Amino acid sequence: MVKAKRNSFTGGRDNKMRVLRLLMTYAHKTLKAIDENPVDILTEGKLWAKSTRKARMIPSDHLKAWYQAVLNLDNEKAKVYLLLLLHTGLRDQDVRYLEWKDIDFNNDSFIARDTKNHTDFTAYIAPQVKPYLRNLKAITGNNPFVFPGDTKDGVMGIPRKPITQVAKQSGIEFSSHDLKRTFLTIGEATMIPFSLLKALANHKTNNDVTGGYINPETKTLKAATFQIADYIQQHTAPNEKNIIPLKTTT
Repeated sequence: MVKAKRNSFTGGRDNKMRVLRLLMTYAHKTLKAIDENPVDILTEGKLWAKSTRKARMIPSDHLKAWYQAVLNLDNEKAKVYLLLLLHTGLRDQDVRYLEWKDIDFNNDSFIARDTKNHTDFTAYIAPQVKPYLRNLKAITGNNPFVFPGDTKDGVMGIPRKPITQVAKQSGIEFSSHDLKRTFLTIGEATMIPFSLLKALANHKTNNDVTGGYINPETKTLKAATFQIADYIQQHTAPNEKNIIPLKTTT
């Protein structure tokens, strides 16, 4: 077990102190109730623990069990939501807030509006996912949102119960964001260039000197998306030896 540095705050304690810092800052700066923020001593003394980037994803040899558990869901919205996350690498809100007017079945694409980068982003619909999305339209197509629900914005919340069901059936604990890591890891396994993976995942490239000069074309992005989908199919098919990968077109 790795021990934390002496005199530093780690784990849950660190998170609690960050909340306390916000409260004290509000009391100091806004309410003028205190003369100074006592939690600032942690910053001055460099006592904050560095956050650890999460690395959980679904390994290739576990994809089949996970995928089958997703297909077994009775909740069609949750099923399509999880399939889209796995096949696009997008963030949770980019998928949950999708609107039918932004789905283009003819060009196998959709637009995620106002993403984390404060831009609209075009993603692509793999042939393996398209039938499920079309089926969902027959269910929710009368609503503006692809995934309507009871939140104040009119979309469904994160489908925690179906996620728990999939985790229980497959034996694989995961979160929505773990599917983004899975998508990118699969992309690396299929030898997709790093700069292209960043573009597929809607990650900024303007802080990368070389990346700022690379602007992948639509057909390149679509082909890469379909390539990842083919890999997923090959690792989730009931009988891999008898499966012929779907031909993809640009």
